Amino acid sequence: MAAQNLKSGKIAKQLLKFSRRAQIKSETHIKKNLVNRVSNVKKIRIWILEWFLLVFAIIALSAVQSVWFRNSFSATAFVPGGEYSEAVFGEISSLNPLYASTDSERVVAKLLFSSLVAIDSSGSLKNDLAESVTPEEGGRVWLVKLKEGLKWSDGRSITVEDVVYTFGVIKDPKSKTIYSANFSNISLSVADDALRFRLPMAYAAFPSTLTFPILPSHILGEVDSSLLFENSFSKTPIGSGPFKFDLINASASRQIVRLGKNTTYYGGVPLVDFFSVHADSGPLDPLREISSLSVVASAPPLSSTSQKSATPLPANGEILLRESPLNSGAFLFFNTVSPIFSDINLRRAVELGVDLSALRASVGETLALDFPILDSQISLVYPAKRPLNISEAKNLIAGSSYNQSSHVRIVAPSAEPFATLAEQLKGNLADLGLLSDVYLANPDEIFSTKIRPRDYDILIYEVDLGYDPDPFPYYHSSQTSESGLNFSNYKNTLVDDLLLASRTSLDVSARAKKYEKFLEIWNNDVPALGIFRMSLRYYFNKNIRTFSENSRLVSPLDRFADVSVWAVEHEERFKTP
Repeated sequence: MAAQNLKSGKIAKQLLKFSRRAQIKSETHIKKNLVNRVSNVKKIRIWILEWFLLVFAIIALSAVQSVWFRNSFSATAFVPGGEYSEAVFGEISSLNPLYASTDSERVVAKLLFSSLVAIDSSGSLKNDLAESVTPEEGGRVWLVKLKEGLKWSDGRSITVEDVVYTFGVIKDPKSKTIYSANFSNISLSVADDALRFRLPMAYAAFPSTLTFPILPSHILGEVDSSLLFENSFSKTPIGSGPFKFDLINASASRQIVRLGKNTTYYGGVPLVDFFSVHADSGPLDPLREISSLSVVASAPPLSSTSQKSATPLPANGEILLRESPLNSGAFLFFNTVSPIFSDINLRRAVELGVDLSALRASVGETLALDFPILDSQISLVYPAKRPLNISEAKNLIAGSSYNQSSHVRIVAPSAEPFATLAEQLKGNLADLGLLSDVYLANPDEIFSTKIRPRDYDILIYEVDLGYDPDPFPYYHSSQTSESGLNFSNYKNTLVDDLLLASRTSLDVSARAKKYEKFLEIWNNDVPALGIFRMSLRYYFNKNIRTFSENSRLVSPLDRFADVSVWAVEHEERFKTP
């Protein structure tokens, strides 16, 4: 035991001795290589600073390269999901599309229901539920075949029986739908699963009339036409459009109709999960609606100064405005059988003496409307418009039978911008020596109280020019009756022949030649003056995708032609370098 202890003591002494040597050696090394060299840092501080700056620059460049790479090879992409919400003016009384009369009702109908044909985003007529629309017998018969695999939102098949049922409802006077007067002289039959529309005479523009919505006969087939409006279908409809009915909420001043995407829609399932229509019964301020995040978009009424809000768009660019010309516009119609404007020289005097560009500017409009046929409808060579010539206008008035005891009766809707146009026109006529009185009528009553009896000398009114260039309804002498739309009471036998021949011809070039001759006569006879072309003003949040700025709209509802690709949700995705 003693020997072992002696041995352990020797080892401990050796370890202690080794430890002290190592300590002395390390202290000497640190002093020599570190402490004694600290003073050298002053000599190389510039090098150290340069190395530090170099390292910092490398790190900064790496960060910049990373950001550049991310921005160059990534993009924000719209993805499925979310809810698109749009504020529209007008109450909703029925969701049955055959009774859609307000802007809100028409929007919901467009989203819920399909038709045989429709207008696409290029402004052209396309087949919707129809696979083909083919003329027979020179255009007196039109054969329509449906696409295969069409489904209602409840999963049932869409068939020719649904079209026959809907057509029967429209023709039934008991139904009192908005389409009831359109097909009174047209019959429909079915042969070999094809629909045959027979017309009393050839009509080249007939396909453009097949835009009426189709109803499901398996739900409404047993309902009496007179009870259709009150049926529960008007509250919870089954449709065939890109969306299907989900629910409706109502408050004192607003109704919200929420639509879910229709997974059975033949045109493809929409990107957004829901589309909600906010129907306002009071004044609609699109900027306030979008700024408050109530909706992401808004389309104010066309005939309203609210469409040109006094409040400018936000400077931050969060809200955008898209203005799209429509195939409709405001015209000044002369009553050509009135004691005053039966004189063509007085009509020409107004044409030469009223600055229409200034008239447009008075209501903030910029799109001129010179003729009742648009270049977007058909390619034509237009006649030259006579330039402003006030002195010549006064000479024509002086040489006419007009006297100061005769006052021109100017009639217009009380809604803007027509009321302002009427007052501006009154001042213009006074400058020419023509005294006038302005009569503003309730827009809902003007047709029955003023237009039907043709109780005016001048009527300022908006008309729908439609998809097809056919001006027959507005200028053929057969339409001068109280139920017709010839607001000028215009009669010209050559014009009658031209309009009738052009609407029965299937040859586009031949129609164009006839329309050119019609416009030449129209321009000479001056039954009306175009004032301005209407535009849809659509406000929307910059972070959504809506209809394209390149879309060509015939009517405001045509903005929904590509609604399946509208989107509100987006994410950043990397692209392949």
